[in-house]
Order: sequence, then C-alpha cells, then structure tokens
Amino acid sequence: MKLNTPSERFFVFMATVMLFGVGYQHYFNYQTDKRINNEMEKQNILVGRYCARNHQLGKENTGLKIEMVKLKSEIEELEKIKRMWLGKRPKYAPNGDRSFPTNK
Repeated sequence: MKLNTPSERFFVFMATVMLFGVGYQHYFNYQTDKRINNEMEKQNILVGRYCARNHQLGKENTGLKIEMVKLKSEIEELEKIKRMWLGKRPKYAPNGDRSFPTNK
C-alpha cells in the first residue's frame, strides 16, 4: 500500500492511534475490574465474619434476656415471700420481754 498524500498518512495515523486507544481502554478496564473484584472478595470475607459474629451475639443476647426474665420472676417471688413473712412477724409481749413472742 502506497501512501502518497499527507491526508492518507494522517488517516492511517489516526486509525492506528484510535486502535491503540481502544485497546488500552479495554486493558485499563480489565485491570480495574480485576482490582475491584479482588477487593470485593476480601470485603465479602470480612462481612461474612461480621455477620456470623453478629448472629452469635444475637443468640447470646436472646439467652441473656430470657435469663433476665427468669431472674426477675424469681426476685418477684422472693419479694412476695418476704412481704408474707414480714406481715406475719411475731409480736412480742407488752412487758418488753422479747423471749416469748405472742401472736395477737
């Protein structure tokens, strides 16, 4: 192929530049995608760990809430027993002798 005129040379030069530009853009996009995918894989592993830990802590929290409800009910029962015993406390003799309680 013979390039006689400057315009033909210019068009061949522009075609070559455009071809290399498109090729470089594809290469650049491929490298960027590869980098992004690697970082996403790393982050997915970390997120998986965080989700597993969050799930574990949620189970522990639920268990602790159940224990807290049980302890509250036990404390309420003890308070009832305490009020019952304090309400039926033996009364002592009016002469001040505390060794012989009397129930009035």
